[in-house]
Amino acid sequence: MRIYVASSWRNNIQPHVVQTLRAHGLRVYDFKNPAPDNQGFHWKSIRVSGDEPAQGPRAGQVTDWRDWTPGQFREALDSDIAKAGFQLDMDALNDCEACVLVLSCGKSAHLELGQAVGAGKRTIVFMPNPSEPELMYKMCDHLCLSMGEVLAALALGPKYALPPYAQSDIEALRSHMHSHQSDIEALRSHMHSHAEHAGLPAPTEQTIQDTYISRFGTNAIYGKFGTKKPSVWYGPGDRG
Repeated sequence: MRIYVASSWRNNIQPHVVQTLRAHGLRVYDFKNPAPDNQGFHWKSIRVSGDEPAQGPRAGQVTDWRDWTPGQFREALDSDIAKAGFQLDMDALNDCEACVLVLSCGKSAHLELGQAVGAGKRTIVFMPNPSEPELMYKMCDHLCLSMGEVLAALALGPKYALPPYAQSDIEALRSHMHSHQSDIEALRSHMHSHAEHAGLPAPTEQTIQDTYISRFGTNAIYGKFGTKKPSVWYGPGDRG
């Protein structure tokens, strides 16, 4: 089973979680070591306009990324280094079958968890220590207080469906699509028919793909559109 562990660089429990899951035979993506000879993405690796003061006591010193202006941050986000780091993490997030959020952590990890929830993957919040209550954790499948509970939740295996609260929205469509050879062919036919009936332009393949992902999650996308599955490094000895 392919696991994406979402957490913070400052979280000292994250390495233990990665090691424990791997010791139990699970393939785990470690954002701190996302590929061989790659120690993960760091904002400090990026240089933006105005990073080096021209004069004063800090002349020649690189501005700390925590002090960037909003404009500098936007520039950094569009850098090649940021794009490469983002792509590594997103390939793993799209490819994983479960996402484990290790508290405490910040905005990026919670965005990753939210993407996994929306994609219909098994989602786990691991809360080993006291943490601020969060109502929206109810979107997730499991709130675990120990590694034993995390392993028990992962033992249930992957799931390939939207969260329970969204199931009713697609039952009618699912029933209609059973008579077709494949889900995607049925969706393609349905969208083309709707466009023709409404006098709208025929949907593009990208529009059909985006609609399919939104309804069934990214777990179901590979192979449906000739999409190449990303090559993701899960750890030493892993061959994908």
